[in-house]
Amino acid sequence: MFSLSVNKLHIKNEKIQIILRILLVSLIVLTLYFFDHNALRIEAFNSISILYIFIAVVVQNILYFFFTLKYPYFYFKQRLFVIAFLDVISSVYIMHLVGSYAAYYPFLLLWYNAGYSMRFGNLLGYFVYFVVIISWFILINTTPYWQENIPNAYGWLVAFIVIPLYGLRLVSELRSHNDNLHLSLDNSIYQAEHDQLTQLPNRVLFEKELHYATKNYKQFALYFIDLDGFKEVNDTHGHEIGDRVLIEVAKRLKQNNEFIARLGGDEFVAIVPYEDEEYLHKLANIIVTSISEKCDHTDLTYTASVGISLYPKDANTIHQLKRESDTAMYEAKKSGKNNFRFYSRS
Repeated sequence: MFSLSVNKLHIKNEKIQIILRILLVSLIVLTLYFFDHNALRIEAFNSISILYIFIAVVVQNILYFFFTLKYPYFYFKQRLFVIAFLDVISSVYIMHLVGSYAAYYPFLLLWYNAGYSMRFGNLLGYFVYFVVIISWFILINTTPYWQENIPNAYGWLVAFIVIPLYGLRLVSELRSHNDNLHLSLDNSIYQAEHDQLTQLPNRVLFEKELHYATKNYKQFALYFIDLDGFKEVNDTHGHEIGDRVLIEVAKRLKQNNEFIARLGGDEFVAIVPYEDEEYLHKLANIIVTSISEKCDHTDLTYTASVGISLYPKDANTIHQLKRESDTAMYEAKKSGKNNFRFYSRS
């Protein structure tokens, strides 16, 4: 997995990484000064340089933290690469300055590899991997302590080469499994909320959308659409032809509605926000006309009756709204089918 996608989880991870970095650098510097106070091993110049680096790292990360709060998606990828580079370089330079204390801190470089790859993906992980190896080569060729302890230096080099590669491989597999798990979950949710035959939303998703509409739309219409004489289609021509009819009806309805669902059998519903009721009349005519056109896959023609109720004009509860659109649909059937009726208390 070599991509570095931007999402809310990555932004959250970035903030966690900043906090951990400040805490870790603070702990290391405080530890250095505690031991140095008791055993004067660090030269004065180096000691001051370490302090300056510590201050620079803390200030840099605090500013970086507030920048991510205000502009979380601004140059996200670029700033990650920059901060990862600075992490490695500043840590290696501290190890160059602290003399024999350097033996305590190579684990930092392994932590950077693991932290960045696990939180942000293998692309950044491989970048940190190569920066660490190059920086370590420079360190062991310029620092007296590591030149005096060359076996340890090359032992750490082997660790920096082998361990992160294994970790990056594991991270890649974990992310792949995680992606497959999310895909399976998304598919399961889709199957639970959609009709398998027509791929329209089913009753479950319709109820969710209807609740959403009552909370977020100032006004909307509920269309209850029922095919006329569909039982005879199944009885006369068989269920295979009946299924083709339902699929064709679903296609035609989707062309003219923002949200259309199949409740079951030959019953469909549509939720339509509107500004002008004249639009609802035109849409109802389009629905009735389009359904009555000859089916492409059969020689059948069929019709539908449509009942329409308005929220909140006709009803201000979901139960009442559904009941009134159902009542209006039966009135359309009584008046000759192949037409539509708006709900009316009269």
